[in-house]
Amino acid sequence: LDKAPVCKHFDQLNLIAMASFLWFLFLILFCRENSAQTQSCQLRWQNQTTISNTFPIILETIEDIEPPGKTLITLIGENVEKIASIQPDSIKELLYINATLVGTSIIINLTEHFVDYEKYEIRERIGIRINFQCTTGTRALDVRQPIKDTNNHDPEFENSPYVFQLPMPFPSNFSLDQLGKIIARDLDISQTYLNFSLDPNHEISGAFAISYLEADPNDPKRHFAKLMTTDALNLVNDTTFYIYATDSQEPIRTSNTTVTIRVDNKNSALRFDEPFYSANCSNLRPEEAHGFVLKFEEGDISLRGGIDNETEWSIKDTSKQYDNNFKISVSLNLEAVQISLVNPPGSFFNESSVVLILSVKKVGSAGSTVIQLTLPGRQSSEIPQMSPEQNKCSDSIPVIITLAVLLGIASAGLIASIVLWRRSRASGAAPEIITTESREEMREVERMDSDVSSNGVPRRSVAFNDTVEEIKVAKL
Repeated sequence: LDKAPVCKHFDQLNLIAMASFLWFLFLILFCRENSAQTQSCQLRWQNQTTISNTFPIILETIEDIEPPGKTLITLIGENVEKIASIQPDSIKELLYINATLVGTSIIINLTEHFVDYEKYEIRERIGIRINFQCTTGTRALDVRQPIKDTNNHDPEFENSPYVFQLPMPFPSNFSLDQLGKIIARDLDISQTYLNFSLDPNHEISGAFAISYLEADPNDPKRHFAKLMTTDALNLVNDTTFYIYATDSQEPIRTSNTTVTIRVDNKNSALRFDEPFYSANCSNLRPEEAHGFVLKFEEGDISLRGGIDNETEWSIKDTSKQYDNNFKISVSLNLEAVQISLVNPPGSFFNESSVVLILSVKKVGSAGSTVIQLTLPGRQSSEIPQMSPEQNKCSDSIPVIITLAVLLGIASAGLIASIVLWRRSRASGAAPEIITTESREEMREVERMDSDVSSNGVPRRSVAFNDTVEEIKVAKL
């Protein structure tokens, strides 16, 4: 019965001891914290407002064209011994912002690397972490600087100008980006799309189409274009035209470069520059014919399409009479062709024209062109010579023919009139033709004829008076 009060008293002492220990521990921790606060870094704004050590500070937005060295803000620091280090918050690990300690002022400004900020970064902000060495301990401060994009960069084509070497003919609906990428890079952070276009004034533009393809998933500043043929190409010479890249932000900015389509003759199908060639040999003399090199109105015969020493040539006369009277000579570069005559027979000069087929072929390709020769077209081997007088007569032949035609028409009209007159007389018609024109009067007179067979009967004749009022023609 006596033990119960003793135990109760002992429990009370334990509670008192525990409470005293906790109070003592609280005092120690409080004093230590208060001492640490008085010795650690204290950061304030210019208005003396304390800066939290939990959240980063966010500065006012600046434009991307601000000059390097610009002061962004000045903070007040207490118990700051030095800036131990600065860590950049950027992809390129460049310090676009720096911080310096001058007395109790912490000055934060832009560095010389800020001019390259859009070149390397893809976010519309930059930042740093400042590590301070305090009187007691350390402290870190995160600084964030928002950036406003001003669209101050033109799109730039990469690896331009572009050259595509294509065999001819080349098919339509083929995307040339399979042969080489067309890429334009726009450094402006806010730019997410580019508009690609062709030169509307170039005649080849109708055979192509260009459009936006996609952005590079690893670099959103790079934009791919799709250049496609819309018509089949069969170019003879290299062709160069412009393409354009235009951004989508204000102010609108555009750049251009060239695309060259280079004809790959080595791998192209064999083809002549012209489908038809003509040569005028109408004045060719037989004694000059052997070895005579044909001259064509369309220029020299030329061939494209990967000609080599294994290319086979042939020339055929469509009448099959003069196949062996022509010789083919090819230039050293295998692109220019000459054709000469080889001992043409006399009948060759009696032709008015000869049509030839010049053909060429190699493995996997062939081509041909038509050649027309205008020849003398005479029936003997002698070349007639015309005097100047004959030349003049030959010039008047068209006039003579015209007059002959007119004379024939007039003669036909006269004959028709006589036939009609005889028909009217046979039908007994007695037309009267009355005229009131003033003419010399016709009257009948009698004269003695000297002819013995007249038996003294006077001969009637017609004499003219000064005027005649009226003439009547009666039926005879």
